[in-house]
Amino acid sequence: MRVDFHPDANQEFQASAGYYNNEVPRLGEAFIAEVERVTEVIQEHPTIGQPLDVISISKVYLLQEGWCKLQAPD
Repeated sequence: MRVDFHPDANQEFQASAGYYNNEVPRLGEAFIAEVERVTEVIQEHPTIGQPLDVISISKVYLLQEGWCKLQAPD
C-alpha cells in the first residue's frame, strides 16, 4: 500500500515540524520520525483499524508507543 499526503497537508506537516523545532530543539525531528513510523505501520497493515467513513473524528493525536488518540466531535 502506498500512503500519499495531500499537498496542503504536507505543507502543514512541514510547517508544524518547523514550529516544534523552534519551541523545543529537535522536537520537530521527533514529530517527523513519529509520522513516518505511523505511516510505515499503515503501509504494512492497511486493514488495521476502522474505516474513517464509519466514524466521526474531529482530532487525531499521535502518542508514544505506537498509539494514537481519536477525539469525537463535541
